[in-house]
Amino acid sequence: MAEDSEEDHLHFELDNGDIKTNIYEGGFKTWECAIDLARIVADDTDPPSSTAGRGIHCIELGCGTALPSITLFQSALSSSPPRPIRFTLADYNHSVLRLATIPNLLLSWAKITKCEPLSSAEEDDLDITPALLEDFTSDLERRGTYIDAISGAWSEEFIRLVGASGTPITAYTLVLASETIYSPSTLCPFTELLLALLSRNAAGNSKALIAAKKVYFGVGGGVDEFLEILTSMGGAAQEVVAEDGQGVVRVVLEIA
Repeated sequence: MAEDSEEDHLHFELDNGDIKTNIYEGGFKTWECAIDLARIVADDTDPPSSTAGRGIHCIELGCGTALPSITLFQSALSSSPPRPIRFTLADYNHSVLRLATIPNLLLSWAKITKCEPLSSAEEDDLDITPALLEDFTSDLERRGTYIDAISGAWSEEFIRLVGASGTPITAYTLVLASETIYSPSTLCPFTELLLALLSRNAAGNSKALIAAKKVYFGVGGGVDEFLEILTSMGGAAQEVVAEDGQGVVRVVLEIA
């Protein structure tokens, strides 16, 4: 019933705007900064050589359609030999994870690993059968690839759930986030969570890539506001790429 109620709210909000605070945070849309971040991930899919053999833990905050994580997921599927990797995909809305995030991963897996074409050449449909789902889960397990999905707001409980995932603390941690710093009310919780996730590992064994617009007009958040809070909490970032999106500057920040 709770999920049905959320979906009723989402159907209404999708018809009336991109975001509704504390109800729907835009996860069904692939935003521009997610594309910027996916490009960075595609160019830098290998962790430092010092972490070889330890596996990767990719955590995407506010994942939505999860394009950056899917880019890394596709790289992992194509690698030989397979490398251990765990994805923790987090979005405010459970329905986004169920209806967009996980289906996108399944589609990506099917296109890369299945020899037969998708069921409809015109629509790129995929028939979801029990046999296909069994193939999906067993193939990922064989490769050492694991997927966790977490819904809800940034909190200490989220950190606890990540810690309970079973990922060795020695695994290289890559935290990804795009379009997550637009709201001033969530900048502090987001930054606290980000630094807590990075601090779980020793220096040099983790990093975060944060993609965002320089300014979110009419909302109040942005890169400068985020950096001010990050610095006050003892963190530091460097700008690794900037894009001029028709007058709106977009950046990707690296935090280690």
